[in-house]
Amino acid sequence: MKKTLHSQFNIVIAGLLSAFLVQLPTQDCLGETRDQLSEIVAEGLKNAYDIKSQQLKLEQSHNLLRNSYYNLLPTVSLSGGRTITTTDTQPNGTVQTDTTNQSTAKATASWTLFDNYQSIRNIQTSEKTLDVQKKTSAKLLQQYVLTLLDLYLQYQLLLSQKLIQEGLLEQNKWTEAESMALVKAGARTRLDSMDTEIQVVNAERDLLELNNNISAAEKNIFVILNSDRYKQLPIIDLLTLKPYYMKDFERRLPSIRSQAKRELEFVNPDLQISKGQLEVSLLNLKQTKLGYWPKTTVQISHDMDFSDFVQTNAPGVDQVPLHTTTFSVQFSWQLWDWWITPRTIDNAQKDFEISVNQYKQSLLQSSSDIENFLAQHDVLEKSIYSSQLVLDKAKAQVDYSREMFEMGRITLLEMQQAIGRWRDARIALATRLEAKYILAAKILYTMGYDLQPEGSEVSWLKGG
Repeated sequence: MKKTLHSQFNIVIAGLLSAFLVQLPTQDCLGETRDQLSEIVAEGLKNAYDIKSQQLKLEQSHNLLRNSYYNLLPTVSLSGGRTITTTDTQPNGTVQTDTTNQSTAKATASWTLFDNYQSIRNIQTSEKTLDVQKKTSAKLLQQYVLTLLDLYLQYQLLLSQKLIQEGLLEQNKWTEAESMALVKAGARTRLDSMDTEIQVVNAERDLLELNNNISAAEKNIFVILNSDRYKQLPIIDLLTLKPYYMKDFERRLPSIRSQAKRELEFVNPDLQISKGQLEVSLLNLKQTKLGYWPKTTVQISHDMDFSDFVQTNAPGVDQVPLHTTTFSVQFSWQLWDWWITPRTIDNAQKDFEISVNQYKQSLLQSSSDIENFLAQHDVLEKSIYSSQLVLDKAKAQVDYSREMFEMGRITLLEMQQAIGRWRDARIALATRLEAKYILAAKILYTMGYDLQPEGSEVSWLKGG
């Protein structure tokens, strides 16, 4: 009787397990999502406050450069006025009114010659500063894309884990119920039932932690994206995902390795910015050394005076306008500059040396980063290959264990454990693939490649 009951349970359980396995996420059911990453990055570049702020900073640098050109122009001032003076006199007992009208106009142009020499250097400094700001904007743009890719891929990894975990929890609950039925029928021991109960509790705990991690990930993405567009996209299957920036990555990898050894300082964004800051410090030092020279000002002024005198008892006589033109060259030399300037130059020299040290440090850091990234990539490639083998074997084990269970040669718990191993193998492979995609993005960023998808370039970064 027990054997017949056990056989009936096996048939029912086998049928239910077959239906359950069909519902579990496979490598193909989550969908190919090549363009989803492009969509989310384009959304971020359009809405993110950090990107908008960087655009404003770049516009400020453009304004500073324009102002440095305007400083080349001389200072021009215009002044003028009209004065009417009325005088009443009483010579010989007769009241006489005298009126004087005086109109003046003055134009003055002042050009500080030596300051304009400094202004020329200021233009050079402003141009170099603008160039550094453009490179900084490009760097921050790429860092934003890199951060967004990292957050979004981690978020999708959590979603795929949740999908699998929810299915396994339902399967564990079902297994627990069936195990209890077998125990009551005398076909299984209480020990088997206790094992299934423990698995249900563990699955519920893991799902609770996953939901909490997903909630935190959603908040982080919303903050950086300034949009909930990501919620409208389907779940990504990391086992079939082909990120847009991975196109030709493997083919370009040998040249990247060679380029990293010979040309890193010419392509790395951090080094390009550090080198630009170094050049700005050098221009500031040269500018400061001009502090010993006196300021030379050329000033030209032109005065015009129109006056006429009118008497009550006599016709007025118009005066010929008076013109006065003045040309002067003035020298201004602050005596205390002889004490102040050397220390100012010394500070500028130290700023330049600091920039040199920062550039050397950036070179060391960037060289170390790319070496570590490439080494990690090689390890990940081997690890992914091994994880794929494990997943294939785990899937074959699930198929085989189902057959063995239907034949009554293994227990329900043993089959459930096989499914759990398949689940762990799939998540392990997805986790390593996610790490590979982020690492590839870091390699491309370090080597100066553009991480933006086609069609999402920002126009303000290319503007003049």
